[in-house]
Amino acid sequence: MNTLTRAFSFDGRIGLAGCWLSKLIGLAVYLCLPAFHPLLRLPLLLALIWFLLACGTKRCHDRGNPGLYLLIPFYALVMAFGRGDAGANAYGLKATAVAQRKA
Repeated sequence: MNTLTRAFSFDGRIGLAGCWLSKLIGLAVYLCLPAFHPLLRLPLLLALIWFLLACGTKRCHDRGNPGLYLLIPFYALVMAFGRGDAGANAYGLKATAVAQRKA
């Protein structure tokens, strides 16, 4: 699975640093949206929403919870600052373990 496919996938886990990086990328894209032609803004906005939902779902998976936990008010604060599960959980290996395994 390449990086672009993995970024928009709802499978697997993403660590705290990866989640913050994804949010910064999302913010940068959102701030650049007005520079695009109006016909391109809607598809780009939908892709951005999909990307951020995938990031949030993978962050929930890192904490051992299903992606529907995104609907819980204020759970985003727990995800933003809380640690993920050490080692493997029901959603796969920890993101750093997967990167080390591929190397």
